[in-house]
Amino acid sequence: MKQLDNVLRDSAIHLVLSLLVLGVILFALIGKILGPLNRISENMAIVAQGDLTRDFHVQGNDEVARLGHSFNTMLHNFRQLMGQTCKVARQLIDSSKSLNMLWWLKMSRHFFELV
Repeated sequence: MKQLDNVLRDSAIHLVLSLLVLGVILFALIGKILGPLNRISENMAIVAQGDLTRDFHVQGNDEVARLGHSFNTMLHNFRQLMGQTCKVARQLIDSSKSLNMLWWLKMSRHFFELV
């Protein structure tokens, strides 16, 4: 009977120690996974507020790293689109100024023809 109690006690101790070791390992793995995801999430929140200067520093080739690469590609495409939009806007402003000047020239000629 005493041997059975010792075996049960030793088994319970081994079980508790195994669960503690497993808990530490899971905690470390979850931190390793959630850390980069939290950084991506923080960067995405900053970008959502309009700051397109952020980049995600990617290491590795796992799913989280691929997500980071996709994030950087998306930002690069946004920056290019913003640059092209600004260029077109400047061209429209220049064209508008030219058209406005032509309209005033035409109106002034018309005015002098009337006088």
